[in-house]
Amino acid sequence: LNVQINNTNERYNSLGKLSIVAHYRFNIIALFSGQNLQDVEAANLKSKQEAADRLAKIKQIIKEASELGEIETKLFYFISASSYYTNVDVVLPAEIAIAKFSLQRGVIDSIAMSINPGSELPLGSTLEAKLKAEIHKYPLPSIGEKDYVNVLMNFLKFISSDENSLPIFFTEGILEKLLETQRIFKLIFEKAGEFSIANDLNIYSVD
Repeated sequence: LNVQINNTNERYNSLGKLSIVAHYRFNIIALFSGQNLQDVEAANLKSKQEAADRLAKIKQIIKEASELGEIETKLFYFISASSYYTNVDVVLPAEIAIAKFSLQRGVIDSIAMSINPGSELPLGSTLEAKLKAEIHKYPLPSIGEKDYVNVLMNFLKFISSDENSLPIFFTEGILEKLLETQRIFKLIFEKAGEFSIANDLNIYSVD
């Protein structure tokens, strides 16, 4: 357990170094997009506190599962999301994927869903959207699900057979990918009108 926790600490230290780079990048973006730098600084401080809270929660999960002898059979959920376009104010989701796994059984089940964000691409975003579509192999314009309620219901149905409440979700450790996934899933919950559940959504980095 100590080894697992120490490894987790090392990974979060690395993530902290990445966040420093992202800090300056986001400040530059904010400067040129007319954002208030004080607001950006406040958001950065909030992100750092949230990262510390996530680490404490992960330690607690590992500790409790180990004490109960359930670490090998405990279910974990890995989620990922991609977008056609993102900026400081806008995210246009393209697809999401969820996998259910345990240390003992590996990947147990998974689902993937294409999403039609239902919005025209903002001016100047076409090139980025085309590049992302080519990289991730999804169609542009989208032919995915337009109804966010249906997207959310399929997502909740996938986890409801094993969970009574929203579990913790894990995603890729790259900072920008983590933030993109968090934004997309929060948007899905909010577009479906589930604002209270959106506040209970916890997505942590696997690194």
